[in-house]
Amino acid sequence: MKFTRGLLSSGLFALALIQSSCGGGGSSGGTGGSVAVSPGPAPSPSPSPTPSPSPTPSPSASATPLSGPVAIQQVGEFSVLGYEISYDTSFNGNDRNNVIESFDGTRFRYLQSGIHELLLPMFEWSPLGPAFNSGSVPFSKQTVVEPSGSKSIALSLLIPGISALPLSFTGFGNWYLNKRVLTASGRDLQIQGNFAYGIATSPAQLPQMGTRTFRGFGDLEGYGTPSPFEATVDFAVRQIAGKITPTFTEFGGGVVPTGPYSFSVAIPAGASSTVTDIPLSNGKTGKLEIQFTGPTGEELMFRFRGTVPCLFFNGGDCAVVMSGAARMQ
Repeated sequence: MKFTRGLLSSGLFALALIQSSCGGGGSSGGTGGSVAVSPGPAPSPSPSPTPSPSPTPSPSASATPLSGPVAIQQVGEFSVLGYEISYDTSFNGNDRNNVIESFDGTRFRYLQSGIHELLLPMFEWSPLGPAFNSGSVPFSKQTVVEPSGSKSIALSLLIPGISALPLSFTGFGNWYLNKRVLTASGRDLQIQGNFAYGIATSPAQLPQMGTRTFRGFGDLEGYGTPSPFEATVDFAVRQIAGKITPTFTEFGGGVVPTGPYSFSVAIPAGASSTVTDIPLSNGKTGKLEIQFTGPTGEELMFRFRGTVPCLFFNGGDCAVVMSGAARMQ
């Protein structure tokens, strides 16, 4: 499947589209001659056409994306750190206009047993249904269609409880528009984004003592390639120190990390979230937002944004936004 890599550098937005396809086929062969065979005696007793015992049906290949801990299934409405970018293009895709970024507005909530609803800034409330797991990649994938049928998105969500990052109160994912939508001017609408969601920790329930390490990752482009995140939290002095390593998936499957980029930030009094600037290696400044999640801050979700070096793109820079999560070790 495809995901777009957002590149905003010196006013240039470059879109990379990756598409994969699979197919299969087979053939059977035999000898070129024929042999006459006399029929043998009828078997006794006659074979039954019905196997006994009856075979058990194979399990369905689909799974509900939020199947997992009850805490993450039936929560009402989640706290969300979201990102969306939209623009329109000419028919051949060479001309892009009206690049619009939105860092808030995404909402995510429990609807009924096994189903959640997602609201994106340019969409309607849209229910999530069954999703296909992605093999070794720790993300489920599905198509989410607006009730009106106007637009649909391809959505990838971290599978709760997956061994790569077993979370009980938090999750994150990527999405992109996968149904052609014409704008009023006759151009094609392009839209994509990502978001982290979770059960925000009440500031009064954040620990007051102890030092703990949190480890997790984000997914920079939607390919399932982890961008490692690590933070040490001294709850007694309300200080966080850590590092984040944005990691690209290069064409052909190569992994290209940038950083790591270190950060240090205080947790404001009376809060369970914080934000800080991060110096980057190209002289630019990134921004990191952190929200603790779970009853007593057992997990956290984050959103990183910045223009990082990406040498695979003509030796230039790439403007990126990444959501992710981490859990206490």
